[in-house]
Amino acid sequence: MNPIIRNILIVSIFAAIAITVITLIISNIKKNKIVKKYQQLNNDKLLVEKNIKINDIVNQIQNTNLIVEEVEFILNIIDTYNYKKPLFLETDGLLSILSAKMNKINTYILKEHLILKQFEDHKKEITQNNIIILDKPENNYDFIYLFNSNYQNEWKVLNFFYKLLDEGGIFVIKLERKNRKNLLNDLKYNNIKYYLDYYFNLIIIKKEKSIKI
Repeated sequence: MNPIIRNILIVSIFAAIAITVITLIISNIKKNKIVKKYQQLNNDKLLVEKNIKINDIVNQIQNTNLIVEEVEFILNIIDTYNYKKPLFLETDGLLSILSAKMNKINTYILKEHLILKQFEDHKKEITQNNIIILDKPENNYDFIYLFNSNYQNEWKVLNFFYKLLDEGGIFVIKLERKNRKNLLNDLKYNNIKYYLDYYFNLIIIKKEKSIKI
């Protein structure tokens, strides 16, 4: 092989490795900044009623896999940005009940998603009533949360409900890391305009008109 060509190939390989390493370092730094930002949000603005803390409520509930930090994050986001029409897509309705109680606002949940017995049991445990159960979705939601729903394909759900989300609203999906790639590929492939963040196992997708990925 021509020595010049060989040297060029060697330099190219090292350059590619250097770029990959730098990219990973930058991605990790950005990730840490995002986590710190939302941790600070939770530290600065914990939603606590008199003598009642979120972790106390979550810990007393049976048969739940909610993570306290994720619950605090979601409730704080709704409160901080003053969202007034949050929609929850979940089978047990637990987070919608917590949102109604801690944020003291009406929350919305679709009847088709609910396992009614689980929902009613949680309502008794937490004693909360200002939850609106819908037979079909409406328009103009400012916050949508998806987890533990009857839907098997998160992309189909996002594609449908994203259209009902106000500009500037937030769609939060709880998704294992190994399943994120397909969802993000679908977002890009379908030319969805959004701003993306992560927090623990939550994907936070903000609907924005001016950002295109």
